[in-house]
Amino acid sequence: MKSSRITAGVKDLEAALRLYRIWVYQGYHSVASKYRRSLLGSFWLAGSMVATALSLAIVFGGIFGQPMREFLPYITSGLLVWAVVSMPLTDGPEIFNGSAHIIKNHAYPLSYYAFEMISRNFITFLHNVLVFIVMSLCVRALTPVHWTVLPGLVLTYTIIVFYSTLAGMLGARFRDIRFIFPYLAQLLFFITPIFWKAELIHGPRRLIAEMNPLYHVVQLMRRPLLGQAPTVDNWINSGIVLLVGVVLWLIFFTINRRRIAFWI
Repeated sequence: MKSSRITAGVKDLEAALRLYRIWVYQGYHSVASKYRRSLLGSFWLAGSMVATALSLAIVFGGIFGQPMREFLPYITSGLLVWAVVSMPLTDGPEIFNGSAHIIKNHAYPLSYYAFEMISRNFITFLHNVLVFIVMSLCVRALTPVHWTVLPGLVLTYTIIVFYSTLAGMLGARFRDIRFIFPYLAQLLFFITPIFWKAELIHGPRRLIAEMNPLYHVVQLMRRPLLGQAPTVDNWINSGIVLLVGVVLWLIFFTINRRRIAFWI
């Protein structure tokens, strides 16, 4: 019985992947329609990142004694990667609840809704990368992107698929999750080296960064954007995060997949 459920869950994932034309179009359409007829169009997506990066670079750059030329690209790259990594906590709980009317009327595989959310996020990520390049040029700190950004991108979004699906399932079953997870994301944002550098902390507090799995996932894309290759620890810890996510997905999502339509 369990093996049949796992097989059905894997087929659900495969069916969602085959619908890539639909969720790519839906992701693009949802972003484009929101900013239609505006002056900057979808580049307004990067407005929040620009404002936050400049504020943090000015304030914390002064506190930590970091030059703007080094600190602004570091913070900007961290923020744009964090927008991807934090997806299971910020957008994940609403994957199924937000598409309840579609789920009840169409026979799309449930994994499809996770891919549609990721498609929207990836478009935002591309906009943010362009803004990151412009900001780096403004402070004369642009470096060639390291080739490891491609495998890092694939691994990161693969991680997001499994954890976002689990978050969506939890959000459908327990409605308080949609309120709890954003607060958890805010907490993790401050204890993850996004606007501060791990090497600035010494002693036992250094474990806040080294033992934080989100930090290693963030580094998969941030270091290549800054022209550096991720460390071996980054790859190993991110691989462990992916393995844990796959196991949890196989245990919980495949068992509860049919119940989601009744929960939403």
